[in-house]
Amino acid sequence: MRSLLKKSLFLITIFAFSYSCNDDASIIGLEVQPNSDKITVSYDSIASISANTLYDDSMIYKNPTYSLFGSYVDPIFGNTKASTIFRINPRGLTANFKKPLNLKADSLVLYFSYHSYYGDTTTPQNFKFFELTDSVAIDSSYYSEINLEDYYKKDAVILDTIIYPRPNDTLPFSINLPKELGQRFIDADTTVYLNVANFLDFFKGFYLTTNQVDAGGSILSFNLSSSSTFIKLYYSEPNDTVSKTFDFIVSFDNRYNLFTHDYSNSAINNIGNTTYTDSVIYIQPMNGLKGEITIPDLSALVNQYPILINKAELILETGDSLITKSNIYSIPSNIGIKGVDDEGESILLPDYIKNSSKGLYYSTQNYNYNTKSYNFIITQYLQNLVSEGKTNCSFNISIPNSNCSTNRVVLKNSSQKKEIKLLITYTKS
Repeated sequence: MRSLLKKSLFLITIFAFSYSCNDDASIIGLEVQPNSDKITVSYDSIASISANTLYDDSMIYKNPTYSLFGSYVDPIFGNTKASTIFRINPRGLTANFKKPLNLKADSLVLYFSYHSYYGDTTTPQNFKFFELTDSVAIDSSYYSEINLEDYYKKDAVILDTIIYPRPNDTLPFSINLPKELGQRFIDADTTVYLNVANFLDFFKGFYLTTNQVDAGGSILSFNLSSSSTFIKLYYSEPNDTVSKTFDFIVSFDNRYNLFTHDYSNSAINNIGNTTYTDSVIYIQPMNGLKGEITIPDLSALVNQYPILINKAELILETGDSLITKSNIYSIPSNIGIKGVDDEGESILLPDYIKNSSKGLYYSTQNYNYNTKSYNFIITQYLQNLVSEGKTNCSFNISIPNSNCSTNRVVLKNSSQKKEIKLLITYTKS
C-alpha cells in the first residue's frame, strides 16, 4: 500500500552557452577538452518533481546485525514497537546434567550486550519473554504480517516485568529468568546435549517483545553476536556450597526483528488519503516509510542527444529545523537511493556500486551538515536513461540496513522553504 503524499516541487536545470575558458572551469569534464570542442549550454527550465511517502517493504530479513527491542512515541512519526526472535545453543555441548546427581537450578541469568539506543531511555519498558513453540524459519518470501501466535503461546509468558534501560553502562544488560526454565534444561534427556540439532528440537527459541509506551520510550539495539551476550545457568548438587555454571549462547542463525507502527496520532496521519498532499517526505527504518521521487520530464535532455552529462546531482534538504537539532531523535548519518524500473521494481544505480578488497558493495550517501542535505550524484544513471531515450525516472529513498537501524528523517521541510533540486551540467558538441 502506498500513501500519495504528493507535492509538486521544482526542478531547476541550469545550462550556459559559453565559449570562454574563464567561465567553464567549474563545469566537470570540460577542462580536458580542446577549446574548439567546448560548448557549455546554459538554460533555465522548470519542471515538476513528484514527491511521495510510501510504506516501506514489510519484508523480514534474516539474521540482522543487531536485535532491536522496545517501544517509543515519536513526536512526528507516532508509535513504534520493536520485538525480536532468537534461538540459543548450549556452549560447547559439554553439559553434564546426570540424573543421579539431583542437580538443582539456582538461577538463570540473561546477558545482552548493548550496541546503541534511540529515544528516551529514562522511560521504563515492559519486558515480555515467551518460549517459541515452533521453529521460525522465514525465507525471503515472508512478510512481517505473519501470525506470530502460531509460534508461541500468548498465555504462557516466561517473564513479564519492567526494566530500566541503561545502555550507557559498560556492563551488559542482565535480567533473571525463572529458575523453572533452568531446571528444565537440567532435567532434559542427556541426548538433548549430544548435538545442536537435538537441542533445537527440544527448545525452539525465544520471542522478546514489549507493550507500547504512552509517552517517551526508546528502541534498544543489542548485539546478540557479542561474546558478552549469553544465558548463564547456575546450578548445584544438594551439598554444594558454590554453584556450578553452564552457558547458552545465541544462535548465529534464525534471528529476526519484527516491527509495528501506528501513525494514527502522528504528523503523518493522512497516509493512504489520496486527496491529501504534503510538501515533506517521511523516511523511517524498521519497515516504516520510504520516499519515492519521480522526475516526469527528461525530454529537454533526450531531445538534444547525443550529449555528455558531466554531473547530475539530486539534492534532498532537511533544513535547519527541530528534527535536525534533536539530540534524542537524531537523523541518519546516511541514506540510500535506488532507481525504479518500468515494472516498479527497485534497481541499483551504477553510481553507487563500489569496489573494495572484499568485492562489490552498494554504497549510501552521507549527510552534509554544512548544507543540511543529502546530495546524491546520479550522473552515470541519468546518462544511461538519456542514452536509452527515457523521458522520466523515479527513485526510492530509504534508510540503509532498515531492519536494524533506528534513525529517521523528514526531507524537504516546507516550513524551511526547501525544495528537491536536480542540478545537471552537460556538454553538447
